[in-house]
Amino acid sequence: MAEWDRKKKIIIVALSVIVLIVIVYLFYVGGTKGVSSLLDTLMVLSIWVLIIGVIVAIAYFLFFYEKKINATLEVYKSIRAECGINRLRNIKDLYLSGDEHYSRSILIGKIIGFSNRKNYSQTNGKFSEETVFVIKRASNGFIDAIIKFFSSRIVVRCSSDLHTTLHGDVIIKTTSLVRHSMYYYPSVKHLDIEAIDETLYKEGERFVQLNFISKIEPIISRAVGVTKEDMKLLEGRTGIEMVIDKGKKVSGGD
Repeated sequence: MAEWDRKKKIIIVALSVIVLIVIVYLFYVGGTKGVSSLLDTLMVLSIWVLIIGVIVAIAYFLFFYEKKINATLEVYKSIRAECGINRLRNIKDLYLSGDEHYSRSILIGKIIGFSNRKNYSQTNGKFSEETVFVIKRASNGFIDAIIKFFSSRIVVRCSSDLHTTLHGDVIIKTTSLVRHSMYYYPSVKHLDIEAIDETLYKEGERFVQLNFISKIEPIISRAVGVTKEDMKLLEGRTGIEMVIDKGKKVSGGD
């Protein structure tokens, strides 16, 4: 992941430098007309690239795309969706407390969604509560801001007893974040198998079970050899369908 981020930065910086050099050169050679000509050309190329991209995307979707169920990804998207509808105006940025010498030493980013859940780490015989934050990363400089704009939001899962109240800036009592699967956790929870590993496993298992339940009816129908025509008979007929069928029988009798 870090290697890919480094490559993205190199590509974006290189493209930015090339574009800047071309603009400066055209301005030096042709003045504002040269820059205007470049912008017109880029606009036309952008339109053609957009049209070709749409055509390729449609062709790929119609002839090559096959949806594959990834339980981990589906659970992640579900959590992102639930966090998207839980937005409080009174919460702002997410910080890490750092060590005992520095308060709020690490700014992670702006909190744009959250959710309250439970994990399998137990306290006094009860499941522990956790808060899920969706974060828009803080950026350092123009290039970093461009990279963050095209990057996906990060999801931080934190035991509720490790962060301050959900008002204003929220501070997690840890020195750094660690990544497990598609989520980030406080480093102090890095080895909490129940809170992380077992919870992720059970969430995936629940998704698989519920997904199977939604498909069990057509699976059973195919297994016993029920056809589409049989299903129509089992589902019953509307009044207009009965009138049409009766009309067909009368016409056939004549």
